[in-house]
Amino acid sequence: LFGDLLLENEEYTGTLFEELDTGKHCNPTKNPSFFCSAFTHKPNQLKSEIVDAGFVHKQIIAVEGPIWLLGDLEESWSDPRKKSLLL
Repeated sequence: LFGDLLLENEEYTGTLFEELDTGKHCNPTKNPSFFCSAFTHKPNQLKSEIVDAGFVHKQIIAVEGPIWLLGDLEESWSDPRKKSLLL
C-alpha cells in the first residue's frame, strides 16, 4: 500500500523528522506522493492560535494521522525502525 512504500523511502521519512521539529511539512522533491507543503500545529500552538483569532477554544482532538495509510499495522509495528517513525 501507499503508506508502506512511504515508510520504506528514506527521503520521505527524513521529512517526517523535520516536520516534528519545525511543524513544517515540505516536499523537497517533485514527487507528488510526498503531499504538498503544509504546517502542522502542536496542541499548545493550536489552542493559542484559536484564542488569538477571537474564537473560543473548547477541546483539541486528533483529526488524522499517518497510520491509516498502512496496509498491515501489526507488521509495521513489529519493525523497530517503522515503529519509531509511527510514534
